[in-house]
Amino acid sequence: MTMVTLADVAKVDIRLAEEEDQHLPAFDHTYLSNVSTCPTWGVIRYGLHKTMSEGGRAMALEAGSASHEVFAAVRCLELLTQGLPEHFNHHGRRIFGENRWVTMCDFIESDEGGYSEDATDRLNFCLTALHTSGFYDDPRDKRRTLSSIEESCIAYFDKWEWGRRPVWIRDREDPTADVGIECKVEMVLCFTTHKGVKYEFRYTGRADGVHHRTVTDSSIVIHENKTGARIDKTWVAGMRLTHQITGYVVWASTFTQETCDRAMILGMGIPLPKSYDDGGIVIESVARHEHHIHSWLEWALYNFQVIQQYVDKPLSAPRFTNSCTRFFRECSFMPLCDAERNDQQNILDEMPTQKWDPLED
Repeated sequence: MTMVTLADVAKVDIRLAEEEDQHLPAFDHTYLSNVSTCPTWGVIRYGLHKTMSEGGRAMALEAGSASHEVFAAVRCLELLTQGLPEHFNHHGRRIFGENRWVTMCDFIESDEGGYSEDATDRLNFCLTALHTSGFYDDPRDKRRTLSSIEESCIAYFDKWEWGRRPVWIRDREDPTADVGIECKVEMVLCFTTHKGVKYEFRYTGRADGVHHRTVTDSSIVIHENKTGARIDKTWVAGMRLTHQITGYVVWASTFTQETCDRAMILGMGIPLPKSYDDGGIVIESVARHEHHIHSWLEWALYNFQVIQQYVDKPLSAPRFTNSCTRFFRECSFMPLCDAERNDQQNILDEMPTQKWDPLED
C-alpha cells in the first residue's frame, strides 16, 4: 500500500462534527498514538477493543479519573469567581449529575441562598467530587490511595490561581450555552488529494478546560490536566511536542471560533513527592505553531491509513517488537504475538472486549 502524505493533499478541511457525520470512523489520540507505538497492539486493543484482561484494576487510570473529578469541580468554582452562579449550577449538574451536585453544594450553599467564599468550604466541595467518584483503595497498591489522591488534590486546589485564568464562556447571558469545562472534542478531518480522493474521519477526545489566558488577555488557551507517579522536568519535556495538545489546540480554535495557539499543561503527582515543590504540581505553558499543526496532520493521516489497512486483518499488522516491554513491563499481548500462527486467531477470538470512548459520559 502506498501511503498518502500531506504532499499529496490539495486541501484539508477541519470542522466540528455534526449528527450526519456519525457514520465516519472515530479516532482519539490514544488510539492513533498506540497504532504509532505498535500497529498490532493499537489495532487489536483500540480498533477491535480486545484485551488480555487479568481481572486486576488499572489503578493509575482510576486514580487519574478520580482526580479529574476534582479538576472539574475547581473549574466550576471558577465560574462563581467570574460571577456566573447560574452557569455554575447548570454545568455542575451536567458534569456531576443531580445527586452528586446536591451533595457537593451542601458545603458551599449559604442560608441566604448564595454561596460561601470560605476556602475550607470550597475545598470540601471539591474533595466531595473525589469522595463520590467511586474510587476505592486497593490493598495491593500503597501509593495510589484515596488519602494520597486527596493530599495531591489539596495541593492542586491551593496552587490554583483563582480569578487569574477565567473559564471561557460562549454566552454570559445563557447558562445553558457552552463553557470551557469537560468539553467533548469531536471534529471532522477531511484530506482531499490532488487526484480528488478523500480521506475523512472524526477526531475525538475530551478537553479538561478552555480558558482565557489572563483577565486582561482574552486569547484562548487549552488546559490539559495530567496525573502521574513522577511529574518533573523530564515529564514536562515529554509533553512539549505531544500531538494530543496540538489536536486540542486545533479543536479549540474551531470550537470557539477564536484563535488558540497555546496550552497550559497542569501536572499533578500521585502521591506528592516528599519535597512539596519538587514536581508535585507542575504548570507549563506550551505554544503551538504552524509546523506543529502540519506534523499533527501528517501523523493523523498516516495512522488513519494504517488502521484502515489492518483493522479487518489485525494479525497481519506490523509488529514493532521494540515496544514489547515498553514502560519496563511486558506487553499484555505477548501471549498472542508469541503463539503459533495457527493458534493466534483462536486466542484473538477468545479475548474479552473492553471498550472505552472519550465521548461517553
